[in-house]
Amino acid sequence: MKQNTKVTVREASGDDAVAVATLYRSFASSPHINVREDRLEAIATDPNNFIFVCEVDGVVCGTAFLTLCLDAMFGNQPYGVLENVVVDEAWRGEGIGRRLFVHLEELCRVRDCSKIMLLSTATREPAHRFLNSKGFQRRISSVLSNIAASSGNYNESTLRDILFSFRHQDHFPSARHWSPD
Repeated sequence: MKQNTKVTVREASGDDAVAVATLYRSFASSPHINVREDRLEAIATDPNNFIFVCEVDGVVCGTAFLTLCLDAMFGNQPYGVLENVVVDEAWRGEGIGRRLFVHLEELCRVRDCSKIMLLSTATREPAHRFLNSKGFQRRISSVLSNIAASSGNYNESTLRDILFSFRHQDHFPSARHWSPD
């Protein structure tokens, strides 16, 4: 990345619909991808859902969706679920994913999350190496989405997802209930 390059992570707005849809299409070949401006605006007003974009000199080149899920197990601590983490192929290896994750992890720390977890398609080995470098650990393999399977809205990759979770006490010190595993 050039030295004078401006990199920004921010919440997505309706104006980002085309850029986010383009990133999603580069990630998943589904004719059903339909990123709507009004949906991005609705997510932006929800206190527990966030779509972030990473811009390089004003051009969106990465995105991630974070949901903070309410949980009853550990008092008032929510947990984070990451979805749709995509970096434009031309920008991979340039620190865009790292910047998104720093932003996501900070929000989860501020909101006192007990953990962050995500699913990843089993064949995405470079993404898995990145996740491992960020402290995520593989937890479960061969997850089948029953909802997707029962609706018929799935492809072969749906049947081979891997659950990763981020359970590092150094990052989430209030999560004392974690046991090392």
